[in-house]
Amino acid sequence: MLKQAVFPEDRETLLWLNIRGIPETQEHRKNKLHVVINSKFKFFYRPAGLTEPDYNDLRYEQKGNKINIINNTPFHITVRNFTVNDKEYTVSDMIVPFESLTVPLTAIHSNDTITASYISDFGGIISKPVTFKK
Repeated sequence: MLKQAVFPEDRETLLWLNIRGIPETQEHRKNKLHVVINSKFKFFYRPAGLTEPDYNDLRYEQKGNKINIINNTPFHITVRNFTVNDKEYTVSDMIVPFESLTVPLTAIHSNDTITASYISDFGGIISKPVTFKK
């Protein structure tokens, strides 16, 4: 076990805690249903110097029928979905700090209205219009 955790101070760190509950077994009780429960918890270490994500710092590039989201922030950003002309595309993915995520969509045109929705630190939905980097 770690006595002192060493995490980067310039970005968030994602940690996972997995807890598995396995029932005891007794050979003489063969007509029982055994259920194994696995709980997975997501934790973030956020250095004191970081406050909260600014979703305006995300950049977008169009690559054919794909949108590349560039995360220029020190935060993990959870993408919920994209809406293109009122049609919703579920994404449910996370972009790690200073990395990018490419999302395939159906045909995208220059005059389409595109909105990206993200899940905030408190579980709320934040929607932002998508404008492509030129």
